[in-house]
Amino acid sequence: MEVDGMLRIFNRSEKLHNLKYSNYIGDGDTKTINALSENKPYGDDYLIQKIECVGHVQKRMGTRLMKLKLVYSKKELSDGKTIGGKGRLTDSLIDKLAHYYGNAIRCNSTSVKEMRKAIWAVWGHSCSTDDEPIHWFCPTNPNTWCKYNAAINNNLQNYKHKPSVAKAVQDVIKPVFADLSHPALLKKCLGDVLSRGLLPEELRDDSLWWHGPELLQSTYSTTVIAEPTQRDDFDCELRVSERTLENSLLSSKNFDFFNHLMDLSHNYFKIIHIVSYIYRFIESCRSKGKKRGFLTTSEDDKGVLRVGGRLEKASIPYSQKHPAILAKNSKLNKIYFITLHKKLFHVSPQGLLNAVRLRFWALGGRNLARKTVHTCVVCFKCKPIPSSQIMGNLPYERVNMAPPFSITGLDLGVSYFVTYKHQRKGVLNKIYGCVCICFVTRAMHLEILSDLTSNAIIATLKRFMSRRGKCSKIFRDNATNFVGANSQLKAFYKTLNFSDQNLAAYFTEEGIEWNFISPRAPHMGGLWEAGIKSVKYHLKRALGRSRLTYEEFETVII
Repeated sequence: MEVDGMLRIFNRSEKLHNLKYSNYIGDGDTKTINALSENKPYGDDYLIQKIECVGHVQKRMGTRLMKLKLVYSKKELSDGKTIGGKGRLTDSLIDKLAHYYGNAIRCNSTSVKEMRKAIWAVWGHSCSTDDEPIHWFCPTNPNTWCKYNAAINNNLQNYKHKPSVAKAVQDVIKPVFADLSHPALLKKCLGDVLSRGLLPEELRDDSLWWHGPELLQSTYSTTVIAEPTQRDDFDCELRVSERTLENSLLSSKNFDFFNHLMDLSHNYFKIIHIVSYIYRFIESCRSKGKKRGFLTTSEDDKGVLRVGGRLEKASIPYSQKHPAILAKNSKLNKIYFITLHKKLFHVSPQGLLNAVRLRFWALGGRNLARKTVHTCVVCFKCKPIPSSQIMGNLPYERVNMAPPFSITGLDLGVSYFVTYKHQRKGVLNKIYGCVCICFVTRAMHLEILSDLTSNAIIATLKRFMSRRGKCSKIFRDNATNFVGANSQLKAFYKTLNFSDQNLAAYFTEEGIEWNFISPRAPHMGGLWEAGIKSVKYHLKRALGRSRLTYEEFETVII
């Protein structure tokens, strides 16, 4: 719709108003200007140029920085941290940089050179610190907005910079400023006095407003003017400033040569070859401080810090007896772990750590080995996580109110050997624990059985109901779930499955409904299974291997 509207406006302008439009002001979309160039409403000899809207150009800065933040959100920068967080590329900082970028264009709309200076002043001012002030392009006049230059003008030497953007983030956002300060883009943002405003007394002498640009006053030519081959003064000044900044960073005490080397190459063996050629430089730049912790360390004749230990007489290589120590947060560690992990056919974390310790002792190596395997895409694809099953609804008896122990789950799962006399070779007798758990309150009651007969279970139920009240329903496991149980348990569950006269008579007289869960579905009896687990947990730790009498064991249970 926008394309059709602009074509209609340009086509009828000469007929209705006897004028020709020379410029088109639009956003970043190129469909309209391409359509005007192809349609040629004023003939082949009349060229229509596009002028960028400053608001849309400003929006490009915010969009580019937002995309940059999204791309690097899961990646580590040169300092080992992500791009987001406090003191780094945040949403508020992106809005601030985009706003200052737009102001730099609007306040210098008559000169591309001044636009570029103002844009790079925004970048330098945001990245300045007390040790490395970058204010070459900031205004130096008395009314400057740069507080650093204002302090210098007032002979104040105690100016303190606010926390700036981290060095790793500066290197990432710098190409964005370089792209959006290109002269080809800024030339399209050149405006007139109507767009930027002008005082009345200044408007009287403004030749651009009354007579237009010099291009309109001369004979128009469709010849495209080639870009100058020589760089302008600002390009040379920017080049010198960047070289000065680079030299200052190289001479800074915070510059890490090894991190810079590993940023250039991610191949472990290539790094080893490079280091071998510059070994003398490494020796002169190595920090004299020695990090020593709980390990017994020593230096060899080459100055390498190695682990001590007690394997001096072992028939193994020297590097295995005394492995060299690797720093905890070194990028070289990560590269070596990844290379060795792939070389050993994606070995497990423990195997990877053992392979590393044949030559090196990496501080924090266990966590690094786990992280290496965890972040390996090949290992992740070979061990897919199975989908979890959706749990069904709880039964009616579990979610409705009822008196305590009126609906009970019953199971046998605790066995113990007791003695009837405290003798040195007393005879041990096996007894069983019965777990009764309430479906509503999840309260648990424990009883003891001397054997697995029907009379024993009836006596147990009588003792239970005498203490807790009469049950209306009793649930228990199906006998087929205990195929691997011992023969006595099998006999007991067989007695329950096939109607026993004593049990049948007792349940009929008491009006108790006896229910079995589904065959081969132990998850349906998870309520009492969890109770048995808790009982075994505490009995094992409280009693251990001690042999109690029946009365002592009953005291412990009750």
